Amino acid sequence: MLIVAVLMLIVSGICWAIGSSNGNYQLAHRGRAGVFVSFAGAILAGAGVAWLNWLITIGNQL
Repeated sequence: MLIVAVLMLIVSGICWAIGSSNGNYQLAHRGRAGVFVSFAGAILAGAGVAWLNWLITIGNQL
């Protein structure tokens, strides 16, 4: 999931840049939304791994 989120971050950033430079505000808006969503997805994927590792550590102590 993290790889897909980073790839979508790159693609959305490119769309945002192209839309902004050409004056296509709909493409720029969708690219900006894609950047924010993929960034949030990458954060959630990383946080999920950290949380799971924490739960495994707590389980080993029981």
